[in-house]
Amino acid sequence: MNSNTQGRLFRGRNSKNGRRPVLLYIIILFLALLFLLPVAYVFIKAKEIGWQASLDLLLRPRMFHLLWNTIKLSFFVTLVSGLDWNDDCTYR
Repeated sequence: MNSNTQGRLFRGRNSKNGRRPVLLYIIILFLALLFLLPVAYVFIKAKEIGWQASLDLLLRPRMFHLLWNTIKLSFFVTLVSGLDWNDDCTYR
């Protein structure tokens, strides 16, 4: 990869017409908003019942057990996803 190609990749420009991929930015923004929707819902509900009651619910022993299970699941899913199962695949 020459320096001209690297420059285009890091500037985020489309190699065909030199414009930024606006549609890609819109899709990323939409996905980010979808991700943040449940988080916003949790904060809204926490505010409704009060911050102290929310904190008491979050600090229950069961929550730490669930959090640990989530961390293990994320780790192993990431590990398995990174494995190359197809040995005859060629990357270009």
